[in-house]
Amino acid sequence: MSLRNTITGSLIVVLLGGWASANARFLQSDPIGLAGGVNPYLYVHANPLRYTDPTGLLQWDGSMTSVGVVYGGGAQRFSFHLTSKCANGKRGTVDVMAGGFAVGFGSEVTGTKSAITFQDNLNYVDPFVFQGRSLYAGAGYAFFGIGYGAGAFQLGGATSIGRGPESGWDASVYGGAGISDVTNASVNDCSCQK
Repeated sequence: MSLRNTITGSLIVVLLGGWASANARFLQSDPIGLAGGVNPYLYVHANPLRYTDPTGLLQWDGSMTSVGVVYGGGAQRFSFHLTSKCANGKRGTVDVMAGGFAVGFGSEVTGTKSAITFQDNLNYVDPFVFQGRSLYAGAGYAFFGIGYGAGAFQLGGATSIGRGPESGWDASVYGGAGISDVTNASVNDCSCQK
């Protein structure tokens, strides 16, 4: 099924849930129930321009710290601390180190911290979905601790595309590839719809 946005003219493809145009909402609730928010008929936090979630399932939120030495060629290193939404009575927490070779221009040395959201498109909690190759690209500026950045990441089987405030020192554009390693992981019981 597909819909056409009457304002932008863009085509929206609906794979799950069915769409009721009379009341402008999905016919089926989000598969993760109220763990996806108080309105189970909203998908991807009612923000499909920022988040992607083709299966309507699992999201990981947390923080990212980055250090880069890139001027033409160099390296980027990222540290992530993430917590999953509750799914099937389980919630995961994971620490991930990622990085490798990078190319770019701008500040020779950068260091930032920001919030980040990943989707892994699984219907269960698996912190080791972040293990494997890493791909990354981004741009940002931060002076005297305050700035703004945008980036795209793939860590193993999880992806993130986003933008927002960052703190630190940055004035760069970069892209690169390397490895992603889970350094700490746990899965605990939580109260959510099973």
